[in-house]
Amino acid sequence: MTRRRTWSILSLAVTAEVAAGIFGYTQYQYRFHHVSSFPVVHIVGLCAACSSITSAAVAIFKERASALSLIALVVGVLSYVLYIV
Repeated sequence: MTRRRTWSILSLAVTAEVAAGIFGYTQYQYRFHHVSSFPVVHIVGLCAACSSITSAAVAIFKERASALSLIALVVGVLSYVLYIV
């Protein structure tokens, strides 16, 4: 199954790992350095969301619109919307 769903898993992994990394970074900066403005996070988040959406689009094409690829696309779009706001 992993072999057939490689692009969908890649898209979901990029979204989850970047979200966890950004959450950890912002928590560290806020708790230990009392920084409340993070201009770099938006740039990194948008780049990751764009790569997640791109890999989800490739997954839809290669995996013939499987349920996992559609979920990956929706999660990628939602993370893109989150980083814009």
